[in-house]
Amino acid sequence: MPQYAVDSNTNEIVEIGAWLLTRHRRGKPLCRVHNCGVTLTIVGEHNPDRATHFRHPPSTNCPSILTNAVPYRQLQNVPIDHAQIATIKMVFLNNIHQIFNKCSSLIPNLSFQEFFEIIENAHNLNIWGYRDIDLEYIPYILCTCNPYFVQRTPYRNHPFHFVFSEIQRVDELWINAGNNAHVIYRVDRTTQDVENINIIFDLNNFNNHSNLPQNRINSINVLLN
Repeated sequence: MPQYAVDSNTNEIVEIGAWLLTRHRRGKPLCRVHNCGVTLTIVGEHNPDRATHFRHPPSTNCPSILTNAVPYRQLQNVPIDHAQIATIKMVFLNNIHQIFNKCSSLIPNLSFQEFFEIIENAHNLNIWGYRDIDLEYIPYILCTCNPYFVQRTPYRNHPFHFVFSEIQRVDELWINAGNNAHVIYRVDRTTQDVENINIIFDLNNFNNHSNLPQNRINSINVLLN
């Protein structure tokens, strides 16, 4: 039940309550997902027993709709360079604290167990072999390596999942970098609201020390070796 839409006239993100108050001077309410962008309808406006919200038209392919959120879809069928796998694993392990800290900034209240699980899923998908992968992309790829993240108090009021924008395959992010919006979406699975997160190469800004315990690091080392 999305509570936010983009004003087609101003590109402003507007909450449903504000939209209802000012719609006489607004354009069409559009989905926030760039590669969706359909015009949304307003539901429940005149029903006191139902929360007013925006709604997609039937049969939309928007990844914010749970039935369309196919786990790992963009991580499949990516060309593999077997010669680089050992090197990427080593670089990953050497930067594991920075990667954990950055993942924690993207995944509120990230637990040690969740971090291990997304690495385990990434390992099963062999992301280390993705041809020409840059270390900076790995935290974002790891975010997509869980089907979804469950609600977890504090800071995580609803379950959510991640999906990359405007690409069919994750390697398009770096192969056709000039043609793609470098954005990852964090989709609230309860409200279907979408948060756009720009992909930024800032791993060096994150501390190379973390509270990730040594026993978890040891387990990750065993997994990758």
